[in-house]
Amino acid sequence: ASKYGDDYWKKIMPSDIQDNVKQRIKKELDKNPSIKPIKNSREKLSFCNATDYLNIIMKNWDVFEQYFKNKNSTQNHFNFFNDYRNSIKHTRDTDKVAQKMGEGSIEWIFNIVSPEYQEE
Repeated sequence: ASKYGDDYWKKIMPSDIQDNVKQRIKKELDKNPSIKPIKNSREKLSFCNATDYLNIIMKNWDVFEQYFKNKNSTQNHFNFFNDYRNSIKHTRDTDKVAQKMGEGSIEWIFNIVSPEYQEE
């Protein structure tokens, strides 16, 4: 996304995600009016959830393929991560396999987005 600069928010971000993030930011500002308005793309990304990130990647695969390499694997890891995250957030029991798959997916995603990985 760096070839788009900070303008990537308008150029490659799916409109439904832009709308969801706009609502989340509004909600946050309504709850806490003392925080400064969220304007740049990097700050807006922090209001995305795991499903949003997956949708961004899939809808812009040509931009992200060089990092994630395999579309099916990427979808699976984000889905495992999201399921694991939801079970923790909503205090649901999860079996050991789902837990390990979720933890493994977190490691997988972290390795791809960490600067050390990208330097290899």
